[in-house]
Amino acid sequence: MKASGLTEQEVTHFKSQVPQGEVIKKARVAELYMTVAPDHSDWSYSNTGIVSITKNTTTAYYQIHFYSLQEKRIVSTEELYIDMECSIYPHFFSFEGEVWECTLELICRLILELYDRI
Repeated sequence: MKASGLTEQEVTHFKSQVPQGEVIKKARVAELYMTVAPDHSDWSYSNTGIVSITKNTTTAYYQIHFYSLQEKRIVSTEELYIDMECSIYPHFFSFEGEVWECTLELICRLILELYDRI
């Protein structure tokens, strides 16, 4: 995990929040932004967090977790599907109904790095 700027305690706490039976495949520090449905027109910086992709050891499903360093918890989780639908906004990637966002570039990079190893 690229943990630049994080303390060892923050990294340990993040890892303890990942659900049992899931293995962290990729994780990166990122800025988390917030928007409100339905139009997602106003964006505001929320805090710094960790975006991770995990694999469930039982089901083999992959998930994206958004962990807030400020709240010290996973604030959003999304399963990755082959035919999943998502919306792309300028500079951001969002899942309908969620308020936690991350840069499209970061998520794409994490997914591509992950698939290179499968």
